[in-house]
Amino acid sequence: MHKIFVVMTALILGSLSLIRGNPQTNVEGTNWDKIMNAAQIYFASPTSENTRRFYAVLPTKKGDWDNIKGDFEKVCSFIFDNLDVLNKQVLKPDRNAVKIAVCLFNISDGIYSEWLDSMLGDLIRVAPKMFLEETRRRFAELKERGFQDIGYILCNGAILDGESTASDEAKRNELELRIIALETVKDANLAGLRDECIAIIRKRISWYNIASFRAQFSNSPVI
Repeated sequence: MHKIFVVMTALILGSLSLIRGNPQTNVEGTNWDKIMNAAQIYFASPTSENTRRFYAVLPTKKGDWDNIKGDFEKVCSFIFDNLDVLNKQVLKPDRNAVKIAVCLFNISDGIYSEWLDSMLGDLIRVAPKMFLEETRRRFAELKERGFQDIGYILCNGAILDGESTASDEAKRNELELRIIALETVKDANLAGLRDECIAIIRKRISWYNIASFRAQFSNSPVI
């Protein structure tokens, strides 16, 4: 009877950890075959269950890149080649998809990280409270690593990306709308991060104002 109870308890706890998401600890000990399998299933059918299963196998820390073993590059290439699927789920918004996007920073660098910045930046206007709740750990990790400017996420997105041909006015408008969205968040636990985000976005708006002024001045006829 005792053995049956132990087995049933283990099964229940295992189910709960899957539902809540129980990511692996770090990159070095990651089972890349398991991640590839979960990613393939998720991108083929991003259901709630498949989302939870994918999130559950992702690492929570970047770790030491030099000690990574297995098909790391192959798995990352597959995931980021299919990022459009995740992007659609994030902007629904699907909270577990947002959790996945944040977790993917632990296996990304360079252009991959920029894609994630853009995805989460576009979430601000869609679900500002969820954005703050799910990205605050990411911001804290950046600061721990010496990156004080968290504007990469706040000021990125389709219209704000470096390759965007949108006018400075259009970019300013997008940033103003993000501020308006963030100001709707009244949760006291998020107030500090909200205000910090708004201040950073305002700073970026001032850059566009200066750039626009310089452009107008340089185009003015000489008298």
